[in-house]
Amino acid sequence: MTPEPASICLGCWQNLHMPIPLRGPLSAPFRLFGIKPSRMNPNTCTICEMAFSKVMKRAP
Repeated sequence: MTPEPASICLGCWQNLHMPIPLRGPLSAPFRLFGIKPSRMNPNTCTICEMAFSKVMKRAP
C-alpha cells in the first residue's frame, strides 16, 4: 500500500520553509512558471529536482 501523495512540496517545505502547492487549484499559478511535481519523486517539485541534480554533479 502506497501513502497518499503530498499536496505541497516536501523538499521546499523542509529546506526553504515555503509551501509550494503541487496538487489542487492553488498549484495552477506555479504550473504556469514550470513548477510541477518531479518525475523522480512526486512529493517534490521540479525546483528540488534541479537542485538535486546540481548537488549530485558536484559529488566526486
